[in-house]
Amino acid sequence: MSLTPKPSTQAGLVEWASQFPLNENIEITWGYPYHFGDFLKYHSGPALCGLSLGFKLSQCLLEHGLGTIPKTGVQIRGAFGGKGMRDAFSYLFQPDHETGFTLDPETEVSVECSKASSGIYAFEVTCPEAQFHLGIKPGVVRDEFLEAVHLRNAGKLPPADVRVLQWEMCQRVLPAPSNEICNIRTL
Repeated sequence: MSLTPKPSTQAGLVEWASQFPLNENIEITWGYPYHFGDFLKYHSGPALCGLSLGFKLSQCLLEHGLGTIPKTGVQIRGAFGGKGMRDAFSYLFQPDHETGFTLDPETEVSVECSKASSGIYAFEVTCPEAQFHLGIKPGVVRDEFLEAVHLRNAGKLPPADVRVLQWEMCQRVLPAPSNEICNIRTL
């Protein structure tokens, strides 16, 4: 895989990100052709990795549910609750006072999951008609990245060094099929 330089502006980043559709079949996406660029515009923050992983989890969920996942009434409980991850789910599933994302570090799922900077990428999604366990596959989030985040958080690594690794992961994750990035199981 050849890496490209990160676009220098938010508009350039959104343009680059718009090449990645959530799903080609808009019946699965409630009649709207979502792209990763839409998620970036909603998020407008620095958590590019979490947002791209949340995008892939959402993509996997929708592909696995084959058009049965509703846009409302979805509850997500997760062991990792970074802002990018939360925003990916919130953008897509329109939370209300009873639904949305709940951080629960004790969330246990029946699929293998990758380590996160704090906890693991494990999520339980409850829809009115079904329940799913989701996780980012082990190895997708590389140890080098996790080490860099911990060093940055301890003030021992400049944030710019972590941003380079975030951009690398984003470019690696977004074009991959969701089944290469995510594990899912219907309960």
